[in-house]
Amino acid sequence: MLKTLADTLGLIISGLVPRREDLLRPTPRRVLVSLLAAVLLPPALLYYWIGLWLDELCFRRYRQIKVRQPVFILGVPRSGTTALHEALAEDSQFTTQRTWECLLAPAISHRYAWRALARIDRGLGSPMQRLAGWLNQRILSPLTQAHPVSARAPEEDYLSLLPHLSAFILIVAFPNARRLWRLGRGDEALGDSARQRLMGQYRRAIQRHLYVHGTERTYLAKNASHAVLAGSLAEAFPDARFIACLREPQKVVSSQIASMTPALNALHGPINQWAFNRRMRQQLHFAYANLLAVLPAQAPQRAVFLPLNAQRTDLAGAVRRFYQQFDLTLSPEYAERLKQRARQAGAHRSGHQHQLADHGLSPALIRAEFADLTAR
Repeated sequence: MLKTLADTLGLIISGLVPRREDLLRPTPRRVLVSLLAAVLLPPALLYYWIGLWLDELCFRRYRQIKVRQPVFILGVPRSGTTALHEALAEDSQFTTQRTWECLLAPAISHRYAWRALARIDRGLGSPMQRLAGWLNQRILSPLTQAHPVSARAPEEDYLSLLPHLSAFILIVAFPNARRLWRLGRGDEALGDSARQRLMGQYRRAIQRHLYVHGTERTYLAKNASHAVLAGSLAEAFPDARFIACLREPQKVVSSQIASMTPALNALHGPINQWAFNRRMRQQLHFAYANLLAVLPAQAPQRAVFLPLNAQRTDLAGAVRRFYQQFDLTLSPEYAERLKQRARQAGAHRSGHQHQLADHGLSPALIRAEFADLTAR
């Protein structure tokens, strides 16, 4: 708890103190956003931590749950991880976290409380559900066009680490926070104790989910941001299975910058785009390098690479192959749903339009910076 308080203070100060290669411009808006964070962040953390404390008092048996052979979808951002996650989440042998669970209910006590509140809301004609839909459409959707948000959709469970301020998405609110940029290069930049602490927090988040949803199903997670933690995950979960989604670096760099820049500019005003682009290219390079270093060293039944083109052209075949490789059962019911998903994947055309030139970058620059990886 004391560390979280110290990290909170560090995030707030990061927006006030000028840095070398500062991502934020020296404007009154910068100070205002930091002061707003100082007002909003403590009550949000208090809400999270009350739930976590109640778990330790009332549901402490969750710590005894064993996380057996989880399936982790990793990969560089914008490489088809979301589509694959949604497809696999339809298989009843898996359980995965939903958006509302990650953001509103990381604790067991939170989930029971929100379920009770939802029953009351339905009895009153669902006014809260309608309000949530309105807020999502009017406020969140314009900022998340590249990654639409839905309360009940499968979501990246790294968001369940928000109570510990260990979710990289916080970089949107605190783009100058050095600790968050270190988190974005996890296996390389974090010390052993920090990585072990982070993996312990992540394990407990999974255990809480299994406590609520049952231990008979396999835990499924998708986190593009955890590509930089592939080594830590392989060490912390020695029986885990990994699916790594890949895509051409030029497309990944362009798409990732395009997906994050609108939210950054909306919150902070125009940022130092050159410095942001440089940091994102460095982080994405490490994400590729880490996946290519860690996963091939695992046993064949533990890791598989899945290029985006393979998803789009033959999703059903790709899933069948790694199900066999991971010794997973493909039920007839899910096989039929998978065929429908495969047809959708083949016909899908992303509405997220982006080009390297939009961000002052060129294909030649990306080819040069990622040449050591594409040669593998």
